[in-house]
Amino acid sequence: MVSTIKAGTELDVELILSVPDLNTYGFEVYKGSDRRVGALAPALQGLKPGFPLYRFAGIARAVKHSTRENFPTREPWTDSWVEADLDCGLPVCLGGRLSAGDPLLESERWRIAEGRWIEGITTLWANVSLQTSPWNWIVKVRVEDAEELGPVRLRGIPFSVPLLALSVIGSPRQVDNMYLNERRDGRD
Repeated sequence: MVSTIKAGTELDVELILSVPDLNTYGFEVYKGSDRRVGALAPALQGLKPGFPLYRFAGIARAVKHSTRENFPTREPWTDSWVEADLDCGLPVCLGGRLSAGDPLLESERWRIAEGRWIEGITTLWANVSLQTSPWNWIVKVRVEDAEELGPVRLRGIPFSVPLLALSVIGSPRQVDNMYLNERRDGRD
């Protein structure tokens, strides 16, 4: 497969921070006024060039929790889906699937909820072909560099993941090296 996304391409994307990866890389959740002194300012910043992990900090403006009954899934280990409209300097959705017992879903202390300040490190994805969050925030970006990872077959369908360096158009802020969620079925 030949990727149609190359340097110079302009895209409308939805930025997604991965909730499941928070359990791997670390997070902190504060109830509005409980936020500690010296906490991070609202931010979305890459950890290092060429690496798709991002440090973020922001407040959840709106949160949607869904259960298995509300969305189709084939993964038996997935019990719920959480999406948060996160204000961290760019319109970002903090979202993903969670399992039963996950503290981000069930613990009063760690649960992602409206008005809570959330800081963490996770992967940043860009949805191109469809928007998944209920808020449909779209960011216009320009591809600065593109590298194709894959292809691999998932359930018999060819799938590749472009690793991109992106610049937000109209802003000096660089959003670099995020995974691009682009389903490739072999038809260009």
